[in-house]
Amino acid sequence: MSRNGTPRQLRTVTAGTAAGLTLLLGACGGSTPATPTTTPHTSPAARPTDEPTDLSTDLLTPSPTPIPPGQTGPQATPTTGIDALGTTIVPPGFPFPTGAIPAVTLSRPRDAAIALTGVTTDDAVTFYRQTMPTDGYQLKQQSVSANKAKLTFTGHRESVELLANSIGGTPHIVLIFIRQ
Repeated sequence: MSRNGTPRQLRTVTAGTAAGLTLLLGACGGSTPATPTTTPHTSPAARPTDEPTDLSTDLLTPSPTPIPPGQTGPQATPTTGIDALGTTIVPPGFPFPTGAIPAVTLSRPRDAAIALTGVTTDDAVTFYRQTMPTDGYQLKQQSVSANKAKLTFTGHRESVELLANSIGGTPHIVLIFIRQ
């Protein structure tokens, strides 16, 4: 006998049984009630409410069909590079600094946001300060401080805003186009 009056062997069996049931219920997923469904032969009051919902199924999910050599599959719209700009309001031939890779982050009928990688913030700010006026845009506003710059240009019936900053040495450059 143990101190609490339960025979030592019975206490061990009870603890082992409880642990085994816990493992069994965990492996089977417990007994979360399912959303009942109505069949023609049962009324809503007679539906079971303790059916498990987390049982695995034997349903196979379709895998992509391989594309035979020499054929092309559906073409996704590119989101990076100059080709990605064709579906945006960015004017054809809009200038980008050498090495810059544009990525479309927003494209709507009246505005677009283009992130640039492959160029430093200082190079982007210098490039657009020099290039935009020669491409028919006027500098309307600028705010430049350590590691941050905001330049706003207008022209060609749109506004172009350059936001550039460096966070932890990583440049973050975005051009925002808004059709006027």
